[in-house]
Amino acid sequence: MGPSRATPKHANSRYTKIKFLGKGGNGEVHLCRDDRLGKLVAIKTLRREHTSVPEEVQILQRLDVHENIIQCHAVLDHLTHPFRQSIVFEYCQSGNLNEYRNTFQDDLPETFLWNVFRQVSDALLFLHRAEIVHGDLKHENVLVATTKAGQKWPVLKICDFGAAIVRPTRRIPRSHYGTWTVQPPESETIYGPETDIWSLGVIIHTLVHGHPPTGMAPLYERDPDRWFSRMDRVVPFGTPNKTLYRQFCHWHAHNPHNITRIDIPSPIAPMYSKLLNHFMMRALDVNWETRVTVHELHRFIPTLETFASSMTAVGSQYLLNLFDGGRGWNWVLVSSVTESQIVRQLVFAVAQYSQARENPPIVNHGRKLLHLMDAKDRAAASQYLDEAF
Repeated sequence: MGPSRATPKHANSRYTKIKFLGKGGNGEVHLCRDDRLGKLVAIKTLRREHTSVPEEVQILQRLDVHENIIQCHAVLDHLTHPFRQSIVFEYCQSGNLNEYRNTFQDDLPETFLWNVFRQVSDALLFLHRAEIVHGDLKHENVLVATTKAGQKWPVLKICDFGAAIVRPTRRIPRSHYGTWTVQPPESETIYGPETDIWSLGVIIHTLVHGHPPTGMAPLYERDPDRWFSRMDRVVPFGTPNKTLYRQFCHWHAHNPHNITRIDIPSPIAPMYSKLLNHFMMRALDVNWETRVTVHELHRFIPTLETFASSMTAVGSQYLLNLFDGGRGWNWVLVSSVTESQIVRQLVFAVAQYSQARENPPIVNHGRKLLHLMDAKDRAAASQYLDEAF
């Protein structure tokens, strides 16, 4: 049993409260000192119905240790309040991703965005393999830990599992329990792992543009219940907290999604590579059935993060734009192009660059992409490289 599979105990004087850190939908968090070990911890105090174990605690107890998931040290039962329970977490002194983003005086480096993409998708892969949907993935719920030796960027950790659920029923909506601005278009009827993928796309979009991909529509009816009735809407069977669901649908209708690319010039936001934009837009696919999956992200993002860093290091980051993704300027599908075909085009671009600059070693960066391709594309790319070099 790993350290994060905490065993409930009674709260005692081991922990000294230092200051209030924040409040969420289901509890308060305080910075405390573990007097036995002499280190800082974060303690979240929950209210629970009757004396049952809160669902957040049950989920944390299911999880083994993962670098990108906040570690739970212990679960404490309150001595005098049977309807309260506290969770002792590791403390991340650099705050959350939103606070860390504000420490940058200039535009965020693209290598940092790739790193965020990779670390958060690694965490989601771990959760989704455990059949857990987080349901409230946002900047405030991604904590910033220390930077490991030899690494440029700090370790990121997903926290706050108050809206999480194990093995959700796809046709029973639950997005209304999370932060509304990070919920996907299908959230009024569908809930599942693809919900978290959309939220990951929102994180990248917001890091660049400073706001989530939502807009505003005219508000003709302020009362959610009357609006819901006039629209002849029906609450799906089994939906929990129907009042909150109707309020969410009302908000959702008046705050439509408005996604802005990050690879085109803008007077108010920096421009990033076409490749990074491609994967952000795949995460923000408005069709949940064709949205990129966490397994696809795990296949591509780690290698492409390294590739993007290498191209940046040699001053050739423009190579990240040299492919046809089959999309128009407004991201409308023009022709079907797979990620494998995109990677093949990148290998060709690197090879041509290497030939033009008479710099054979740089082609090795292209060779490191071969394993990402399907068999047909890999064979074509390998043949091209063999003939060229």
